[in-house]
Amino acid sequence: MVKIQYSSLINAPLATVWAFHERPEAIHLLTPPETPLVIEERSGGLETGSRIVFRVTHFKVRWVAEHTEYAYQKLFADRQVEGPFRSWYHRHIFTAEGEQTRLIDDIEFSLPGAPLTDWLAGWAVKIQLRAMFRYRHAVTKLQCESKP
Repeated sequence: MVKIQYSSLINAPLATVWAFHERPEAIHLLTPPETPLVIEERSGGLETGSRIVFRVTHFKVRWVAEHTEYAYQKLFADRQVEGPFRSWYHRHIFTAEGEQTRLIDDIEFSLPGAPLTDWLAGWAVKIQLRAMFRYRHAVTKLQCESKP
């Protein structure tokens, strides 16, 4: 199992950052343009039981994620039901720090062929994930910190 955590401080209240993530278009805004993911279908929002289906275009693979945890303005989590990983669990954690919000993405994953592949290639996946979360957190900052 490979673990990665990405954290940043957003200069906006918790309610603002949470509300951004609740927006139906948030997943589109948070997906980097060069990422080979196409959203095929979505049911629900952030609540437990919601699902999203991606197509990984480079590999023609379906990636189905289901939300498994939900605590209003605290966290939501998704796990891979079907897709490119042997396992995937992603917690999105929100914590108020005064008038700011700490946003944490906490991921545990395993690659097909693990544990050997986790040891051999897990580092490369972590590099890609860090880049993706840098982008996502920058978009969140832009959306939530901008003044009307």
